[in-house]
Order: sequence, then C-alpha cells, then structure tokens
Amino acid sequence: MHCPPSSKIELQANKSLISLSDFLNAKDSIYAPGWLPGRIAAFVVGKPLWWTLEQLGIVGEEGMFGSSSSGRHNDTRWWGDYVVTSLLEGAADQVLEKQRVKGGGAGDRLYSFDSFRKDFGTAVGTETPLTEVDAKVLLRYLERDRKVIVFDKEVIKFIADNVSPHEISAIDRGILELKNAVQGLHAQVDGLQNKVDECTRKASAALRQKRKPVALNYLRSRKELEELLSKRLGSLHTLESTLIHVEAAAGDIEIMKSFESSTATLRTLLAHPSLQRESIEATMDALAEVNADAKEFDEAIRIGGGLATNTEDVIDEDDLEDELRGLIEEVKRENVVADDERDIASIRAKLHGKEMQVPNEILRTEDKGGARVVLSTS
Repeated sequence: MHCPPSSKIELQANKSLISLSDFLNAKDSIYAPGWLPGRIAAFVVGKPLWWTLEQLGIVGEEGMFGSSSSGRHNDTRWWGDYVVTSLLEGAADQVLEKQRVKGGGAGDRLYSFDSFRKDFGTAVGTETPLTEVDAKVLLRYLERDRKVIVFDKEVIKFIADNVSPHEISAIDRGILELKNAVQGLHAQVDGLQNKVDECTRKASAALRQKRKPVALNYLRSRKELEELLSKRLGSLHTLESTLIHVEAAAGDIEIMKSFESSTATLRTLLAHPSLQRESIEATMDALAEVNADAKEFDEAIRIGGGLATNTEDVIDEDDLEDELRGLIEEVKRENVVADDERDIASIRAKLHGKEMQVPNEILRTEDKGGARVVLSTS
C-alpha cells in the first residue's frame, strides 16, 4: 500500500497524530475546541511514525514512499515521537477500571511513579512495566484531560468523587511511605523465604553426595535466615497493622469532612426565608384558607346541582317510612292469598285423581261455616 508524502502532514493537521512534546506541554485539554478536530482510536508513544502508519494500514512494509530500497524508513531523523489518541483513551479506560476494582481506600488511591508503572503495565496490554515516556503521557492525560488524578514527582493520587479538595496532602505522603515500606518488606520476606528453600535443597543435595560438612554449613545458613525471616515477618505485621489504622483514620477524616459539608448545606437550607417560622405559619394559614374556600365552592356547586335536577319540595322522610310499611303489608297479604290459592289447587288435583275416586258412590257437597265440604253417601 502506497502513501503520498503528505500523509504525515495531513495526520498532524487534523490532530490524528500529536507531537509528544506538544502533548506533554499543552495546558489545555486535547478535547478543547480547536485542539482536536478529529479523533482516531490509537495510542502510540515513543514509536517511529513509519511504524505507527504501518499499524494504521496507511503504509506497508515497503516503507513510506513504496520502496524499501530507499532506506528512508530506516532513517530515524524523520521518525519523531508521536501520540495518537484512541489507544491512549483505551489505556486510560483500562487503568480506571482496574483502579475501580481495587477499591477506594486511602492507600489504594496512592502510587509512586515506579509502582504506577508496575501496577498498570498489564492494564495497557504489556507484560512489563510501562516505559517512563508511556507513563508520563498516560499520567498527563489522566490529569489534564480526564481530571481523575493529581500527581507530582513523588506521589500519584486518584481522586475520589466524594473527597475534596483534590490535592496531595502530608497525610497522603505519609500513607504512601508506609505503603512502600510494606511492599518493600514483602519483597524482603519473599527473598528470604527463597533463600531458606535454596539452603534446604542444597543441604539435601550435599547429604546425597555424602558431603556432611557442606550440608551442615547450609543448615547453619538456613537457621540464620529463618531467624532473620522471623524478624522481618514481625516488622511486616507491625507495619501492616499501622497502615490499616492510618488508612482507617484517614477514612474517618474524609467521613467527618462529608459530615461537615452536609451540616453546612443543611444549615444553609434551613436559613432560607421560606423555612422561617413566620413564613411557615403564614403559608399554612393561607393553605387552610384556600382549602376552606374550595370546600365552600364545592358545597355551592353540589347544592346548585341538586336544585337544577329537583324542582319539588324537600321529601319528608316520615312519609317515606309510612309508604314503605304499607307496601310491606300489601306484599304480606298477597303472599297469604297466593298460599290459599295453591292449597285449593292442590285439593282439586287430589279430588280429580284416581286415588280419591269412589266407584258406585254419590258425591255431594255442602257449606260448613263458609267452606265447602265434600260428603259421600251410598
């Protein structure tokens, strides 16, 4: 793939490539208007421009001008050091994610320059610590453009959202010194343990070779190393315990600052004229008055609606009760009559039935006290 000689100029013009010196010395964010018209997803620091363009697919292995015989891509005078943005952005995202997972303790937010390079080397896709240039660019970006850290030559501090001011204090420096001392002791303990194991292996090997004096010498060395290891472990325990207490105290200070800020905010709110006793009483009185007016309006509307739908006089409740009792009596009488009719119908059905017929007999009826009685005679 061939690329015209103007490619480098065009990439710099639209800020796809940023000169390393310009990036580190710029005071304004690269995202400020006019600073970065376009953004490309890549991050290269301390790499030759030809290599960068090859990774972006702009040039091939034959070089910038399409010919490896020219040897121009082997001339380091035109390479320079450049920063391209999106791998830088991706690296920053990885660093912030790793930091988020670690937690938010005071000690967890503090790093020295060397520990930052070591801890976050794998976060940007390398198995070794970041180079000094890579680390400087990444720190500059996190501070100026992301505003998530503050740092000086000795201390790097990730900013907690709920902690202010965002500055490095004497407490931070003390915590970092303790943290570095603990890490140093851990390294010493690991080294001493390795030496103890090595003495054990060598003593065993000497015994297998029937070199008893040599084996005894290794055992004496192991004994001394074990005593030193025991002392270092005691010191490590003391330092770790101290670091825990210091971090707890620093956390308490941050909590107290949050309490103070919350108290000041609440005081400011309570001092608002709307929350003064006189204002509250006046507001509640006005609210009660408005509710009373609303109730009067509601009653007036309800009464007006009743008058509009009922032009007769007000109904007397006693008259309604009398009418109800009369209806009840009438229903009872109707029920009695219905029962009598059902009885008569039943008797007639039985009289006309086969079971009540008397052959060769004469039937007659007569009145008995207003009721008709059936008599039979032969």
